Amino acid sequence: EDKQPLQAKLMVQRKSGEGGTAATPDLENSIESAIGGGQSLNENIRKPMEQAFGADFSGVKVHTDGQSDQLNQSIQARAFTTGQDIFFRKGQYDPGSKGGQELLAHELTHVVQQNSGAVQRNTIQCSSLDDYNDPSNPQHDPGSLSEADIQATDEYQYLQQRFFPQQTPGPIAVQELVLACRLALRYIREHQVSLTEAYLETFLPQARRQLAVTSESDAMVGQQMTWIGSGPGSGNTFETWASASSEQAAPPVSSLTTINCWEMILLAAYNAGMVSWQWIHNIYTAHKLDWYSYLVQVLSGSGRVPYQIGDPNTPRPLRGDIVFFDGAAHVALANGVIDSQGRTQIISFWPPPDTSFTLDTTTTPISVAPTLDKVKVTTIEELNQSWTQDYGQPAFNITFATAPW
Repeated sequence: EDKQPLQAKLMVQRKSGEGGTAATPDLENSIESAIGGGQSLNENIRKPMEQAFGADFSGVKVHTDGQSDQLNQSIQARAFTTGQDIFFRKGQYDPGSKGGQELLAHELTHVVQQNSGAVQRNTIQCSSLDDYNDPSNPQHDPGSLSEADIQATDEYQYLQQRFFPQQTPGPIAVQELVLACRLALRYIREHQVSLTEAYLETFLPQARRQLAVTSESDAMVGQQMTWIGSGPGSGNTFETWASASSEQAAPPVSSLTTINCWEMILLAAYNAGMVSWQWIHNIYTAHKLDWYSYLVQVLSGSGRVPYQIGDPNTPRPLRGDIVFFDGAAHVALANGVIDSQGRTQIISFWPPPDTSFTLDTTTTPISVAPTLDKVKVTTIEELNQSWTQDYGQPAFNITFATAPW
């Protein structure tokens, strides 16, 4: 049976700190006017909490009035903390119940943090992915949040305790947990829902699959294959393997292998054990009038998100996302890196931006011939610049989506 949805809780600080979002002036003023009010914790509540935390909570003030309720509603929270003042939404302060005690303990954790010098005041510190569920706020995009933002959420802590209860996660596990939370946040923002704990857990295997395919693709970087356009009936090495009547050995990563951009990604997914030959075979043997549009649909494990070149607030693809360049039928894989110039890196197998296409001058009109090239790390921006300036083509319509594995 699914558990109740993880709830939104906020911590408010006074100065932007790690993992926080700056409070608006209106919100700050409203909170400042309320500080000094509230009630002290009852002794029968305070003393057990002080013993549990090893802290002095005699200065803590609890706010449960109408203003506190309105403040929480304005930020879609059940409770939030600033300094030693805890503000509760109507009906949420219930220290006589187990859930109420857990919520109070959660907020007292923020009291300890904010009064230990670990963080400073005047920032809204989100402690749930639900707090970032505002598609109109580009700062809350899953690909824009810092790793510290993600690790501060209840969902990250839940997954860590659920899957690594007896140990501190190593670097690989942290990468998996962070990506799982980013994928979960994308789902929350796309569908405007809260996640049960059981459903949240499904994003960890998805994250592991995306990371596995990206690692396999990373291993291909710098290796040569021969690029050629493809699709059902093209007759290149990969298509011949994919369309065969039965599974054979997969094409090697070799200069003798003829393959295109999306086939490089499919080969990486197959070599990583994330898709079967039958799954690939079904794609290539599907009889579709617009096969490429069908392929894009199959490769989109979520709704496609537009990417706006030149917009610093554009949503960013996550590590392992599929990136589509409509206008050239090009497909690449995001590696989750933003370079020093703010450009989004991708793993790509396509001659641009640094290799010229080999041309077949014996055909009319002149056509593109097989082109020896390397799997490369480039950026969305560099590809678009090459396409528009070197080849005189219109700018790409770029979108990205969660991988389908």
